[in-house]
Amino acid sequence: RFCHRHRRRLARVSKCHPDVNLFALPPAYAGNGRPRVKGRRVPKPRQAAAIRVLRLLEAYPLDRLTDAVTYALDRGVSDVDSVRVIPDHRADRPVPLFVLDGRPALAGVRVAPADVAAYAALLAGEVTP
Repeated sequence: RFCHRHRRRLARVSKCHPDVNLFALPPAYAGNGRPRVKGRRVPKPRQAAAIRVLRLLEAYPLDRLTDAVTYALDRGVSDVDSVRVIPDHRADRPVPLFVLDGRPALAGVRVAPADVAAYAALLAGEVTP
């Protein structure tokens, strides 16, 4: 359950070669002839990684994805999840400062400081939702 809950941040590590031939489980025995030993061929790990990178084209334009892959390969990163983070990080811009010039009604507003004791009570488990 832990792995399923954190599956987006976990990576599988395998000692097999990136070009290993992989097969699915064989189909159920139909009762005639010799039973199948192998199932259908599944993508090799290298092909699966390439397919996952190409699937990123559904979310990002080609030029942004090309820049992200080039940037990742220059730094020796070949993980698809790391490549996915690069365009998002580059798209984030700092929030501009909210200037009160020309807003005299807002200039006089004072906001009370936050009560951090309430957060400490939540962390201690004293308050139940």
